[in-house]
Amino acid sequence: MSKRTFRGARVLLTGASSGIGRELALELARRGASLCVLARREDPLRALVGEMNAVRAEAFPAAPEHFCVVGDVCSSDVREQAVAETIGRFQGLDVLINNAGAGATLPAEETADDLACELFDLNFFSPFELTKTALPELKASASSRENKRRRVRPLVINFSSIAGVRGTPYFAVYGAAKAALLVLTDAWRAEINASGVDFLIVTPGLTSSQFFNVLREDKRRPKLPTLKWAEPKDVAIAVLSAAERGKRRIVPSSPSAKLLGWCSRFCPSLVDRVMNRFAK
Repeated sequence: MSKRTFRGARVLLTGASSGIGRELALELARRGASLCVLARREDPLRALVGEMNAVRAEAFPAAPEHFCVVGDVCSSDVREQAVAETIGRFQGLDVLINNAGAGATLPAEETADDLACELFDLNFFSPFELTKTALPELKASASSRENKRRRVRPLVINFSSIAGVRGTPYFAVYGAAKAALLVLTDAWRAEINASGVDFLIVTPGLTSSQFFNVLREDKRRPKLPTLKWAEPKDVAIAVLSAAERGKRRIVPSSPSAKLLGWCSRFCPSLVDRVMNRFAK
């Protein structure tokens, strides 16, 4: 038996307009969750909500309609609005998914201070602050008898990156922000373990998304090997399946990304040599 179900769960998902975020939204809708999706791009976000509500109308007609909040997750007003509207529409919040993020490819020493702050703001401080805003409601969800009966357990899913597990040339500051999020997630899980709120950290590798199309700066990329990139839909399904089983960390990518994570722990000198080749 799974540890949790998403049917009836009230979810707030950031970075939902494309890629993994979009596929997470559609898969959660298929599993019977009620969603507030947040992103900056209005047209693709509203199109996504239309698709999600078509699924709801056919499979879960009694469930509340999905909706969106258009805005920048780096704005405290937008974060507070998203949490407040989710609670107001759905009478609570059970799952927060911090998926929004963006990178930059350039040498660390050439990274301007304002760009470094921008990358940390989006990839670390925004999920940090959004989680703090949502935690009181997530803790209330943990104490709900109805949720316990339905196996709807409160959860925070934070998206780090394989670049946050092992530093990658020209992804230095982006990887540092994602590494900070990974460490924060592990520490936070331990700190509030008794509250009943779970944390799942996701460290995807190369994925066929718009990541490289929306870089904050694209000055120099590492010479990545020719590998099969993961599909966003496959990543989304793997993440939700891991969450249902109560997993705490997942690398939902190609075998090469999982091998990189393993070698970084047990064969660091070998990985150093590989990274040196990526930097040439």
